[in-house]
Amino acid sequence: MTLAEIRAWIRQQLREEYQVAFSDLVINNQINRAYVELARVGLFLRKTRNLTVDTSGVVRLPANLIAPPLLVRYNNIPLSRENVKTLDTYLPNWKTATGTQPNFWVFTPPDGIIIVPKPASGTWTIEIDGFWTPMVGDPDFPLLSNDTDTPRIPEGYHIACGYKAIMELAAMAPEDQFLQQRASYYGALYNNILMELMNRYRQRIDTSGMDLPVVAPPERRS
Repeated sequence: MTLAEIRAWIRQQLREEYQVAFSDLVINNQINRAYVELARVGLFLRKTRNLTVDTSGVVRLPANLIAPPLLVRYNNIPLSRENVKTLDTYLPNWKTATGTQPNFWVFTPPDGIIIVPKPASGTWTIEIDGFWTPMVGDPDFPLLSNDTDTPRIPEGYHIACGYKAIMELAAMAPEDQFLQQRASYYGALYNNILMELMNRYRQRIDTSGMDLPVVAPPERRS
């Protein structure tokens, strides 16, 4: 369904005259809010993106990445994910270590990673692979803005954007009893869809890191 088709369906369910109660802008905004939530819960949107590592070794993750990343690569080679406890135990100088290429990465909630070792000078380019939510300005997964735009989630879930939008619109007009009844009905459908996504599609993402001994690269072994 296109943005215009979802919006028309919402108006039909609310039995509105065109633009009497809610403007296109308001309805579009609620559709996009639902689109973002469905993408986040369903983990539908996946891609790889390049990021820059400077001499701090700290990388701020994009706002619409569902952290942590699934993979971090340098020169097409995956880096080993570790946690602070493991590095403190087996590589106690990791916070100040510099090198010619990275070997490990650490997730720092809510939206950062640390690359170990960090570059002594200049920058490195790393690739992160993960799940994303739509966002303004994202070249691959933008929010819906034109009437012909279509959500990038599976087509069977497009109508759920309308369910959620009706729920949110009802909150703006608590005095409208008909709208509250519609919102209650479609709210139940929407919550069932969220449960379905969490049970059938959502993959567990480890946020703890692997608590395994760190094996130093060959040039660091004594």
